[in-house]
Amino acid sequence: MATDISHIQGWSVNMSINCTKKQKQKVLEGTRSAAFVQKQHVSMENMLENMVRQL
Repeated sequence: MATDISHIQGWSVNMSINCTKKQKQKVLEGTRSAAFVQKQHVSMENMLENMVRQL
């Protein structure tokens, strides 16, 4: 029985490690997409400024 308990403990530790890795990945993806949207927004503003200058 003792081996079963240690096996379960190891499994739960692995599960929690995997969960934190997935959460970190999600956070990274979120910051990347946010930065991408910001870049797009800046380029849109630049385009509008250029259009206004041409008028």
